Amino acid sequence: TTETIPKLQKNISEAAKRLHFLLDHYIFTEEEIALNRTTLNWPCKIAPIFESNDEIVAEAKKQGETHLGDRREKVMLDLNKLMVKVEEFNDCGDMDMMQQYVKDVMQVQKKINELTGEIEFINKEEELFQWEISNYCEIDQIATALEPYQKLFSTVLKWQRTEKKWMDGAFLELDPEDVEGAVEEFWQEVYKITKTFAKGTKGKKTESKDKLTATTRRHRRTGLPSVCLRSLG
Repeated sequence: TTETIPKLQKNISEAAKRLHFLLDHYIFTEEEIALNRTTLNWPCKIAPIFESNDEIVAEAKKQGETHLGDRREKVMLDLNKLMVKVEEFNDCGDMDMMQQYVKDVMQVQKKINELTGEIEFINKEEELFQWEISNYCEIDQIATALEPYQKLFSTVLKWQRTEKKWMDGAFLELDPEDVEGAVEEFWQEVYKITKTFAKGTKGKKTESKDKLTATTRRHRRTGLPSVCLRSLG
């Protein structure tokens, strides 16, 4: 616009000079005079429109920046809430609440996914407004901190359901090799989870992890698969 308007004004000035020459040698009709009048007066009429448009654009930009600032602030608040929620999982040791813990973890994961999309949108808007791009490294920290609890609660819940099936189901239908393999698989998973918490929780005790470890160790040592084998034999 800064290049186009001056160029058009220059062209109109040249046209006005030619028109003055033609007025001495040609008789214009009313329609031709009206057309030339419109052309010559165009710069005076278009200038206020451009000024008004600049004001509209400036106001829209101001509103957009305000809205973007609000979204950035909300993301930080949501991230702080998620950090607190993940820390609270360390106190979740009620074995009867394991299914609820799994649901809670899923809700946190869902919120992480939503915030990831929101952060991507904010970063694009920041780039358009030529703002400094926000990092939001907290989102990765939260996701990393959540992962061990997700594995822990899912493993505990799976173990509870499997143990109930073994203890309350048809005993003679149990395959001792399958039971032994499942116990070993659970034990290995618990070992991995224990190592993860030993590195990441700085000595904090996680009651559900300790209870699951004790239960799988008990089944491993008391020889549940051997019991099944002797009974089936």
